[in-house]
Amino acid sequence: MRLLLAAIAGLVLLLGVQTWRVSSWKGKHETLSAQYQKEKAEAKAAYEKADQEYRASEERHKLELKGIANETQAQIDKAQLDATNARKSSRKLLDAFANSSPCSQATTGTTASVSGEAASAPEDLRTIVFSRIDDSAGIIAEYADKARIAGLACERAYEVNR
Repeated sequence: MRLLLAAIAGLVLLLGVQTWRVSSWKGKHETLSAQYQKEKAEAKAAYEKADQEYRASEERHKLELKGIANETQAQIDKAQLDATNARKSSRKLLDAFANSSPCSQATTGTTASVSGEAASAPEDLRTIVFSRIDDSAGIIAEYADKARIAGLACERAYEVNR
């Protein structure tokens, strides 16, 4: 019987120790669980704040890029208008040049005026050459203006996204 009492006492003691260990682990688990939930909530708040900042930054960049695009288009439109005005002025100058050349002012008594078309051929050739040179220069200038404007816009866009 003593042996039975000793065995029961040992089991009760073992059960008490095990209960104490389980309650200790349960307390640690609850503490760690609460700490985990707190850190999880802090991480979520930090993520949401960073996400909002990123979205605000992206929206600012979009608006700046849109402004750059609008400004660039306005510059391109102005350059095209200037090119059109330059072409008109060039045509006026070429017309004035053609009308003021010495060949067009020949008198009726000269041999050049008797030959008719032959007298105006050099005048026409000079006008044609100057006209083609001017047209080519206008095309090159228009391309250069557009390339410069696009390059500057690209630089500004790069600075925005930097």
